[in-house]
Amino acid sequence: MTKRKVCKNMKREDIETTLSILFEDIKNDPHHRYRSWEYCYKYFNENVKNKKRIDEDLTCLNLAYYLASWGMYRGSSVLLNKTYTFFKPIVEIFLKDNYKNLWEIDFKNKDYSKEEIKSIVENINELYYKIRNSIKESIPTKTLLTKILLGVMACTPAYDNFFKKGLKKILRNDKRIIPYGNKHKDKICIKEFYALIEFYRNNKSAFDEDYYICKSNQHELLISPYPAMRLIDMYFWKKGQLDNEKR
Repeated sequence: MTKRKVCKNMKREDIETTLSILFEDIKNDPHHRYRSWEYCYKYFNENVKNKKRIDEDLTCLNLAYYLASWGMYRGSSVLLNKTYTFFKPIVEIFLKDNYKNLWEIDFKNKDYSKEEIKSIVENINELYYKIRNSIKESIPTKTLLTKILLGVMACTPAYDNFFKKGLKKILRNDKRIIPYGNKHKDKICIKEFYALIEFYRNNKSAFDEDYYICKSNQHELLISPYPAMRLIDMYFWKKGQLDNEKR
């Protein structure tokens, strides 16, 4: 077996093992906090995406609880002293603006060209800044903004500390991965986004394995299959968390 093939098999095994840890937590506990993403994403895709008449309070509550269970209502967060009504201007953005290409991203089944990916990233950044500018009292972090986008559209991973640590660990030799703290820190970097898509495509069979789907004797996933960006988020986040535990 060639060295290249050995490395490829090792990477596949690593992805499968890492994702299996997370999916076991989700599948074995119907109330696990990881499921908050499922409820939020499912609600927005079934209601807001189709511009149905929605219950604005229920919509904001779905988003607020998902963010709370993902750690965004703690410490010095702008959300710490806010109720769910804080999200009404953000929900209005998703209701009024038409980002059809973001709602319908399908990296699993579509082979987007570089130009198409560039257009997607430009739309993500446009939406990113609209949400950012709708929060008047302070400047929201990239972590908060990308968690909102992941929960609503799954068009980008969530750039929290564990995800960034995992990204720098696994793709440390890829020059497209930006050093955090530079001028790209407040937006989605196109070159880095290319790197994520390329990583997913090169390891697609590992990300799409059937054994991630729940068995009949386990709690069903609300979303199946998971969008590519959610799987990318899970993998790099878990790698960052595991690396952090070793230190």
